Amino acid sequence: MTEWIQGGYDGLFDYGVKHTDDYQGYVVRTNEETGTWFAYSHTRGEGHAWIAEGTKEEVMRALKEHKGTADTRYTVATYSYACTAYVRTTLRRALELQSTHNVWAGSEYVNAAKAMVPNTYVTCKLPDETTWELTKLELMTIHLALEWRKAKRMGTRVTPITLVREWAHIEEEIYRVLKGIWHSEGKYWM
Repeated sequence: MTEWIQGGYDGLFDYGVKHTDDYQGYVVRTNEETGTWFAYSHTRGEGHAWIAEGTKEEVMRALKEHKGTADTRYTVATYSYACTAYVRTTLRRALELQSTHNVWAGSEYVNAAKAMVPNTYVTCKLPDETTWELTKLELMTIHLALEWRKAKRMGTRVTPITLVREWAHIEEEIYRVLKGIWHSEGKYWM
């Protein structure tokens, strides 16, 4: 859970811990006389962006509401145990080969993959359930890893066709959910 943390001086509060996935941005008072505060959201890979100006309470609320939309979770049907195992294995393999294959272009995807499939199954975010609740970043991370794996298996006859057909269910479901997100953002070409 993201919490407010007092910064280096009286007029600075961070929303989350800097340099972690928990970090959401900060509010800062630039002038003690006027009491004006500014809110800046933070997105990994994009940096900080100004979002509000006002009293301390107003800008803190604005930052919380602004970042609340970024943590929207989307439901994905997993279809079968073979599909859930396929996604977990794909993410683990992509993490192992990231340094040589460049599966993901940004570190935010690598961090998301590490969070979804840690070394122990007990804390895995991708259990053998009928549905998963995933963020847009997690969906993109999985989608890119699945696309990479599909490209690697093209032309090989090692995998039985029945498994490939089974895996197609989860690949299509992930893409369907992402396509819906992109279309809601006005990105109809995606």
